[in-house]
Amino acid sequence: MFVTVGNHRELALSAIKEIQACDGGSTIVTTDAESFTCPHPAEMVRTALKLYAGFLSGREETHIPLPSILSPNALPEPQSLSGVCLDLTKEQIEITEVSAPVDAEGNIQIDATQARVLRTLSYNRDSERAAARKQAEEDALKKPQIGQTIPGKGVYLGVWKPKDRSGNSLGKTFAVYAAPEDLTDESGKKLVATFKDTAKRITALRNWHGHDGGDFANDAALYQGLTDGSAIGKWFIPTRDLLVGTDVGGNKVQANNLYASKDKGDFKGTFSRSSLALKEWYWSCTKGAADGSMVWNVRVWNGFTVCDSRDQHR
Repeated sequence: MFVTVGNHRELALSAIKEIQACDGGSTIVTTDAESFTCPHPAEMVRTALKLYAGFLSGREETHIPLPSILSPNALPEPQSLSGVCLDLTKEQIEITEVSAPVDAEGNIQIDATQARVLRTLSYNRDSERAAARKQAEEDALKKPQIGQTIPGKGVYLGVWKPKDRSGNSLGKTFAVYAAPEDLTDESGKKLVATFKDTAKRITALRNWHGHDGGDFANDAALYQGLTDGSAIGKWFIPTRDLLVGTDVGGNKVQANNLYASKDKGDFKGTFSRSSLALKEWYWSCTKGAADGSMVWNVRVWNGFTVCDSRDQHR
């Protein structure tokens, strides 16, 4: 255990020889004859140290008065042990073995004639901050924001309540995640390929960013996979409504889509804005309304759509 004194120096428990009352608080005297003033009554400091000693007897969690031990200047008039406490857990402390003067019950005894080896702890502020960050991250995962990258899932795109080509709801609601990167060719550049070749690449994916690829040749096959569950947790070529928010007839049906989210979170800046390059385009798996051999594709950065042959390179 370390005691933080007024000048923010940390003292090991075994280095404390005596705690004396003085005007305005108490004086902590160390084994090397140094002394440090503390703006808290001597009895308060002794009691707080006994609480620490209670931890040493085997309890893994305990309440330690904040003003007495960890931050003597935190409160202007700390006159009571009650009220302000800090929960310490195993994740927030470091445990070591030292020799310290305590009695058989683990209480601090400055005038004890014999020292005893016992477990002591130090409060780790870095661990506290890390625990707070971890908790914040866990809370964020429960309610992700659009554009937020979720490890093991992808970039959160929002909630999807899919409808089939006839506009009939599948009666299901899904959280949808986009891949954190595009498929690439041998040179590492964004893949430009036909719909057929792109579908083959998707199907062949294994544990790509934590998921396998699904085998869905078109939107009808995908809707069937969503109905029977075979599409859950699989990468797939998105439907037109997930890319641009509209169905095969051009009706607005999906608020959460890549076009609407292109400037949000981790999506921002990932879609090129050149109107000439084929790499601007993304295939959807939505077949054309009149010709089933045609497939819709979308230029995400401006929402432009066009229905092309499956053999066209995009």
